[in-house]
Amino acid sequence: MAAASGKWPPGHNYRYPLQDWGWTREFCEERIIGEGLPVPVKSACFFCPASKKPEVDWLAEVHPELMQISMEMERLAHERGLTTTKGLGRRWSWTEYLKLHPLLPPTASEDGEHRGRSLTNVTAQHL
Repeated sequence: MAAASGKWPPGHNYRYPLQDWGWTREFCEERIIGEGLPVPVKSACFFCPASKKPEVDWLAEVHPELMQISMEMERLAHERGLTTTKGLGRRWSWTEYLKLHPLLPPTASEDGEHRGRSLTNVTAQHL
C-alpha cells in the first residue's frame, strides 16, 4: 500500500493489486486479449495535460463534444492572460494541433475547411 500524502481524508491509503502481483501494463493487455476482449484505452480526464497527440486525435474523433470543451478551456485561458503554457499540451496547444490535423466536423474549424482524417485504424495499442 502507498500512503497518499496530502490527500483527503488524512491517512487514506491506496492499494494497487495488479502492481502488487507484479502485473505490467503489457501483461494486463495480453491477458485481456487472451480473454477475447478489446484492450481499453488508458483512462484519464478528457482534458489531461499529459495526453499525447494520438490521444487528442482519438478524443476529437470519438468524443468531439469533449474536444470542443477542451478547446474552449484553452480559448478562455488565453483570453484571461495565460502565458505560462501554450495550451492543454503545456508546450503545445490542442487547438493549434487540430487546426493542422483536423478531425472535427467543419463547424469546429475556424476556416470552415475540413480535411476529414479518420482514425479508424488507430487502436488502443497506439495510444
